[in-house]
Amino acid sequence: MTSASFDRIWNAPPQSPEIRDPSDLAGPCPYAVQFQAWVDALLERRLANANRVTINQLKLQIQDRYFGWRERVPVAHRHIGGSGRGHLCLFAVFERAINELQQLELALDPPSIVEIISAPSAPRQQIDGFVVGELEPDSDQ
Repeated sequence: MTSASFDRIWNAPPQSPEIRDPSDLAGPCPYAVQFQAWVDALLERRLANANRVTINQLKLQIQDRYFGWRERVPVAHRHIGGSGRGHLCLFAVFERAINELQQLELALDPPSIVEIISAPSAPRQQIDGFVVGELEPDSDQ
């Protein structure tokens, strides 16, 4: 092998051993389908009487699950969105769920503004005076 051939191979960008099927990125990936099923079940169970606290808890649960799943799926399925590519991955499902929850949160009535009433404070102890210096013993006793 000549030096030029070696240099060409050595300086070439690393090649991925992963062989991609062109139909692999068509339609939703199996990870997105499973994640969507989990999100749908969660929202169906918890959105019946949703309030702000419930919606915020759902956002956190979906966020935690998304980042947990994202670390475990192949790199090709981590960051692909659903905008115009024809492939739906985890991020697209995550984004859709968070947007849906945000729309529900915005549809709720705003929280009422109430006056914060503080508890009555304990009466202050009154001090008649204080001593500066050292006390001398009474000579009368």
